[in-house]
Amino acid sequence: MVDIPFHNLNNKNFFLKEDEGTVCVFHCLSGPAKKNPHIVWMAKLKSWAKSKIVLGIRYDLFRILTGEDGDGYNKELREILLKFPSLLVCKEGHTAQNENNLVWKALKKVETQKRVLLSQTPFQNKIKELYNTLCAVSPKIAADLEQKWASLSSSIDKNARALEELRDICSLSVHKYSENVKKVTLAGIRDTIIHLKPTELQKELLKRVPENLGSFYEQNVIL
Repeated sequence: MVDIPFHNLNNKNFFLKEDEGTVCVFHCLSGPAKKNPHIVWMAKLKSWAKSKIVLGIRYDLFRILTGEDGDGYNKELREILLKFPSLLVCKEGHTAQNENNLVWKALKKVETQKRVLLSQTPFQNKIKELYNTLCAVSPKIAADLEQKWASLSSSIDKNARALEELRDICSLSVHKYSENVKKVTLAGIRDTIIHLKPTELQKELLKRVPENLGSFYEQNVIL
């Protein structure tokens, strides 16, 4: 278990466990302000931008908040979401495969080049979808290879080597794992607890754990 501070932007309310860093701000807001989703989002985002914590957000909400419409709160929300992420992790990354997809356009505008896109289907029907996925996960590489990709993808039927070259290009950014990856490369199941920011109670309990855990378990086992 890794205990990492987490803000969930999908919720329009604060929850003590996940929004500990912004609760004090929330308590200072008036009743009507607490019901204003833009103010709640802004409080969470400003806390996130100042801290080393994880921010969770749905694709649709990200698309809406990074849209070009509006100013004021909308403009500030958009700037924080596009400029402050240091690492962008996209689950179900195949959600953005079409260049006309608004989510795909929003992801391309994020400034960080450090991106991880998780997908079981990087493309479905068209080679173009694979290039769009590459644009989302590595915009710089995709931009540098745009002309070469277009040339190769248009000659696949005539040039047997073209498909291999496209595969070589993707190998720069794509990491493929088979169904047997857990059996081949991963160690056995281990229970590990990492205390990144232990509470006072956790600190007190940790002091009581001896170096020899075997004797600790023997003394405290319940039969």
